[in-house]
Amino acid sequence: VARENAARLSVADKAVVAPRGNRYAIPVISQADSSIAVPAVVNGHAMGTFMIDTGSSYTVITPRMAAKLGLDITSDLPRVSIITANGIIQAPVVTLKNVVIGQVRVSEVQAVIQDLGKDLMLSGLLGMNFFKGKSLTIRQDQLILEEAPDSEKLSIR
Repeated sequence: VARENAARLSVADKAVVAPRGNRYAIPVISQADSSIAVPAVVNGHAMGTFMIDTGSSYTVITPRMAAKLGLDITSDLPRVSIITANGIIQAPVVTLKNVVIGQVRVSEVQAVIQDLGKDLMLSGLLGMNFFKGKSLTIRQDQLILEEAPDSEKLSIR
């Protein structure tokens, strides 16, 4: 499904990402619930659909995505406490080599492995640790990312 979404985006707009200096415009995939999703490539080979979640400190991958990446989630992985709708849980955390959306590549992304429900199209959430050092703007059908100067923290417009 993610490959179909990415193909649809690239056919609709040959320049999936339009760099403008240090500014990138990334087309988003419209969702029925008004959430914002983008196609992403993880560790250079596993493609999936990730929702933008500015309320999450961590990036999240589903157990299905972890399996695609060849991660053994039954092993003794380090765990972090995360707050969910059902309370605080201890979730395994891994470090992804890289996550790419459009031409934006972020290396060494810590990701929590957590089930996100029955939506088979959803591979994960891009949390605030993915957007660190970037200004994030959402405009209708685009996610605009800009590299923030070192003196600025992440801002959401």
